[in-house]
Amino acid sequence: MTLIGIVFLVLMVVDSPFAIGLSGFSFFLTSDIIPTSIRVQKITTVSQSFPLLAVSWIAGG
Repeated sequence: MTLIGIVFLVLMVVDSPFAIGLSGFSFFLTSDIIPTSIRVQKITTVSQSFPLLAVSWIAGG
């Protein structure tokens, strides 16, 4: 959990529009709770959502 917070804060300081997504991705990489097959399915499902992709593009603007 500390890694997620550090990644989020560093990316917010750098002013990255992907701060929330990358900190969430670091959770999936470090979590032992979720099986590997479910991790891949969740990442693929979220990455195919156009509104979520558009928010990062608009925020980076």
